Amino acid sequence: MVCSDAKYCVVGYCFGGPHALGFANSDEFVAAAFAHPAFLNEDHFRTIKKTDHTFPLESRRRAEDILVEVKAKYYVQVFSGVKHGFAVRGDPEVGDERWAKEESARGILVWFNRFTEEAAKAKGAFN
Repeated sequence: MVCSDAKYCVVGYCFGGPHALGFANSDEFVAAAFAHPAFLNEDHFRTIKKTDHTFPLESRRRAEDILVEVKAKYYVQVFSGVKHGFAVRGDPEVGDERWAKEESARGILVWFNRFTEEAAKAKGAFN
C-alpha cells in the first residue's frame, strides 16, 4: 500500500539498475539511484522524468549526454581502483574498496534526502 504522504526512493545494483530507472518513472518515486549498472541502454535514460565492464566509459558518457538532453537532475559518482560490484561487495579491508563503497552509500543517501525533502516541502510538510 502506498501512503499518500510517503516519499519513495529506489536503488538498483548491477542488473537492478534498469529496474530502478523503470520504477523512477512512477509518480510514487521521487528519486532513483544505481551503482555499477548492467544492461542499461539509451532508452533507460531517455525515460527519466526529471570503469565497469558492464557500463563502459562510452556508455557512461552517452548516458550523461542524454541526461543533459532531457534536462534531468542527475549526479554521477565514478570511482577508480574498484571492480564491478564494489558498492555491495567491496572488501572493507582494502582501503580503496572500503572508501568507494562508503562514499557510494553516502552519495545515494544524500541524493535521496534531497528529493524526499523537496517533495515534503512541496506538500507543505515543513510549513
